[in-house]
Amino acid sequence: MEDKVREIWERFDKQLKGYICTKMNNNNECLDVLQDVYLKIIKNIDRISAVEDMPSYLNRLASNAVADHYRQISRKPVLSSGDVNNLVIIDEVREEEEVVKNCCLQCLEPGIDTLPEKYKAAFMLSEIEGIPQREVAEKLGITLSGAKSRVQRAREKLREEVLKCCSKQSPENDARLT
Repeated sequence: MEDKVREIWERFDKQLKGYICTKMNNNNECLDVLQDVYLKIIKNIDRISAVEDMPSYLNRLASNAVADHYRQISRKPVLSSGDVNNLVIIDEVREEEEVVKNCCLQCLEPGIDTLPEKYKAAFMLSEIEGIPQREVAEKLGITLSGAKSRVQRAREKLREEVLKCCSKQSPENDARLT
């Protein structure tokens, strides 16, 4: 097992590190994500060593690790438990974010209303209410991949509606948004 991991490290470390670091703003975060990738490799070495296209597989693993990293950052609380002085500022920012969110929702509602009901339901639960797609699938009684597909299709259809709306107002807007 150690030999397999060492071989992957020797052959692909520069490639993985280069790929991950181009996606990250901070070298320490880059190294953290690289470490996460190697932990996944170690945990799944038997399955990974049987992969035919190792470079592609490792790039996908690295890409997913970067995405996971950014997802975790977006979910972390802004304050530590002892930082009470900044609560007022954070509350003001959250209120402003809520105002912006509500404003955007009002602008998008006509487009959302044009979505077929099955896409609209998945989109509203996932994107507006912020419910994880796994829970969306459970609430709608569909598979996780079905929920993901519905949310993705809803995004595409909503994007088309927004582009149609914008292009009616200004033809050059369509070119800027794509």
